[in-house]
Amino acid sequence: MKKIELKKLIHEEKRKPIQEGAILNAIKPGLEGELKTAVATLEKELQAMVGPLDSKYARVLADCIIDIIDAAKEEARDEY
Repeated sequence: MKKIELKKLIHEEKRKPIQEGAILNAIKPGLEGELKTAVATLEKELQAMVGPLDSKYARVLADCIIDIIDAAKEEARDEY
C-alpha cells in the first residue's frame, strides 16, 4: 500500500468511531489521535486477511508496533 493510499484510508477511518480491538487493547498505555487510528486501521486490514486475532497474536503485534513507534521517536530525536 502506498503512503498516499494509507493516509487517505486513515483520514476516512478518523471519521468513524474507533472500536478498540485486540491490538489496541494490548498496547498500554493506550494510543491517541492519528496513531490510534492508524493502528486500528492496521488491525482491521489484518483481520480482513487472517480473521479474528487471538490475544497472544495481538500481543506480539502490539510489541512490534511499540518497537516501530520507539524507533521512529529515536530517529526523530537523532535528526535534531
